[in-house]
Amino acid sequence: LASPQEWTKIVSAERGKYCQAKLGDKWEDPEALTKLFEPIMAWYLEKHETYVEELKLEGTFDKVVGKVQHEYMRLAETAFKYNGVHCFGFIVNLQPDHTGCTGSAMWGATPAFERMKIDEKGVIS
Repeated sequence: LASPQEWTKIVSAERGKYCQAKLGDKWEDPEALTKLFEPIMAWYLEKHETYVEELKLEGTFDKVVGKVQHEYMRLAETAFKYNGVHCFGFIVNLQPDHTGCTGSAMWGATPAFERMKIDEKGVIS
């Protein structure tokens, strides 16, 4: 079995061969590549949309919200650390699951945000 790094190299090489075979001299042209992969992306987005809708209906979409929240918090920490700016916000899912829960979340990752959560506990949860 190939390691993840080896597998990435294999797939990248095969992708390059495929693109060269399909596009010839334009195989590195971003517009030509976009057009070549449009059907694949359309298929993927349709399948992903169906998957997300199933998660929402099953009541397990909160795991996805948690992953999104984690990424925003990571970016907020970096923005505060390197630029001194405070970033916080909300992730809002408008479609409730079978129990009525939307799985929405609030995010932030700076000392000011943490203080605000404590100071405004009756308003922010």
